[in-house]
Amino acid sequence: MSSLNRTTEFEVIRSRKDKNGKPRYQAIIKKKGYPSKAKTFRSRKEAGQWEIKIKAAMQEGKYWDNSRARNCTLNEVIDRYIKEFLSKDSRNYRTFVGQLTWWKKYLGSYDIGKISSFLISQKLHYLSQQTNSRGKVASPATLNRYRSSLSCVFKAASDDWGMIKESPIPKVRKRKEPRGR
Repeated sequence: MSSLNRTTEFEVIRSRKDKNGKPRYQAIIKKKGYPSKAKTFRSRKEAGQWEIKIKAAMQEGKYWDNSRARNCTLNEVIDRYIKEFLSKDSRNYRTFVGQLTWWKKYLGSYDIGKISSFLISQKLHYLSQQTNSRGKVASPATLNRYRSSLSCVFKAASDDWGMIKESPIPKVRKRKEPRGR
């Protein structure tokens, strides 16, 4: 009985034409243990460079397929987090949901994988400049609570659901809070 010799790797660069008749090159990589990956380029050289980069990342174990993150907005992730992790019986439920609703308003339309620490810092700075219903600006403690609420969502997205490789929150500095009473 003969055994079939199946290769675990497959890579190819296909030449194609776009709708205007210009040449395009599609690099395709298939490797056991990873999802198939394909991308189209304007030159064969670019396709080859991309192929080498992706294969090297796979070889080193540093490859991360973020296609799941591209399909989910922060709105969807926050809704899922509220549904799966928050208890309505918690005494902080309304506050926490209020903070997450604020994040949904300002970052909700972004794909989860496209949200950077810079963007989060920008929105926290914006929050620090706004006055509340009592005419006061948000304190450093309030900004840290908002940061923390978003951190919980990103932790679930990375650790529990595998949507992103790592959370951008650790790169966002906490504000220094005054000493307690």
